[in-house]
Amino acid sequence: MVTRTVLPLLLDARAGDLGAQFALGKIYLNGGSGLKRDSLTAFYWLRRAASGGNTEAQGLIAHGVPASMVDDPAAVASFYEAAASRGSANACLALSDWTLEANVSDRNSSRARELLYRSAEAGDRKAQLRLAMLLQSDVDSPGGQSEALRWFEMAARQGSRAARVSLADWFWRKGDPASKQWLEALADEE
Repeated sequence: MVTRTVLPLLLDARAGDLGAQFALGKIYLNGGSGLKRDSLTAFYWLRRAASGGNTEAQGLIAHGVPASMVDDPAAVASFYEAAASRGSANACLALSDWTLEANVSDRNSSRARELLYRSAEAGDRKAQLRLAMLLQSDVDSPGGQSEALRWFEMAARQGSRAARVSLADWFWRKGDPASKQWLEALADEE
């Protein structure tokens, strides 16, 4: 049930009040005041506030909205760039995803890799997994395989099931007894 606090915010936000749009987006992003957490609705209100010049909304989009929620990456890339320059792991991951998927035209693959490294080093498990997969597929990269292994292990230790599967497969194909550790970890999940 929507609280008495949220109803005026909703009315003001619909009327175009940037502050109300930001506040409503923030509530939807985190949940509260009688509203369930809803990233898509949060993005809708935060984007309206950000487009009106609300810099806090721009930052919150880049820090809290996953890349998969964004329908037009080019329209919000500047928000994510600003947050990435301030060290936001989510922003770095989103920009690298869009770059690798060619959704943001003025980026290149070395920039995507740099952003992935920054996000992975900040501890983002998804970035660690993506970076490991990118390095594993780059056969020309010197030390790429050992570097990929390191990132797979970091992601696996943070709970990434996909990383544990990759590690189990990696060691199994090499006949390495280390596969046992990762196979047992997978078996313990079930």
